[in-house]
Amino acid sequence: MPVIGDIKGFVEAESVLDYLVAAIAIIPGAGDAAGKTIKAAEKALKNGDVGEASKLIQEASQQISAKTPTGSKGNPLNVPDGINKPTTIGNRDYSSHSLDRMQRQGITPTVVENAIKPENAVKGKIPSTMAYHDKTNNLTIIVDEKSGRVVTVDFGIIRQ
Repeated sequence: MPVIGDIKGFVEAESVLDYLVAAIAIIPGAGDAAGKTIKAAEKALKNGDVGEASKLIQEASQQISAKTPTGSKGNPLNVPDGINKPTTIGNRDYSSHSLDRMQRQGITPTVVENAIKPENAVKGKIPSTMAYHDKTNNLTIIVDEKSGRVVTVDFGIIRQ
């Protein structure tokens, strides 16, 4: 099962090939389809054959499905609590719980970041937390005020 923490591979990617390798890490079955092609592209690059490497990278891109196993608001994925490890995505720390919720409901880090704006802020019920409710996406993010770490994420208004 892919883990939100694997998205770090995308953040650290420096080339198209790095992005393909990161995609293989989070898409079940993608390695079966594109793994050999990626290895051939790496070999071509090492040998200085940029044309062949480019052709193989394009081929591998087409072999990788854009569909990843995440849930959605109406069809949540069964993600057991604690499956994801706390991690940093971009410049923000995410708790294990928040990553589980995000994967379960198909909520991306970009949507979370877009919600964390001063105009969406409401003092959290729990001391030293801030709640951000994004009315556009009907999403609430609870953030630790001191560290900026995302504690939890959910659709609607979280009744803290």
